[in-house]
Amino acid sequence: TESLSGFIVVIYLFMFLFFAYSVFCGFLCIKTRRNALKHSQINQFLQIFGLAIFGFAFKYVAGVYLSFGLNLTESFELDFGAGVSQFGFSFNNGADKLQLDINLVAIVLIYWINQLMKRIKTEIEIKKATSIDDA
Repeated sequence: TESLSGFIVVIYLFMFLFFAYSVFCGFLCIKTRRNALKHSQINQFLQIFGLAIFGFAFKYVAGVYLSFGLNLTESFELDFGAGVSQFGFSFNNGADKLQLDINLVAIVLIYWINQLMKRIKTEIEIKKATSIDDA
């Protein structure tokens, strides 16, 4: 029964906006809107890195993740993780923690989105060339 401070509400709103953007990207993909792949690409870029440094930590994943990371807090440790949707944000907490996580699923999806964008661009160019030849 704790009361929510204004700062906590802002943090939850911040978290909600990330996941809402992910849903928005999915909606654009279903409706096959013109900028769907570009927005999806941006969303995946936001999910590549998880970072903890100088008391600041951020990790965002909407969907499935498979990650590996380097934890340099006390020594050199390799971490591996897998799971579904995650949002982590902290400020002024664990100033000695130094960690970097890389989401492999986001990297694969970015590659796939880039391939789709190239294929669509090629198909548009072929259609334009065909329509010019028909005229």
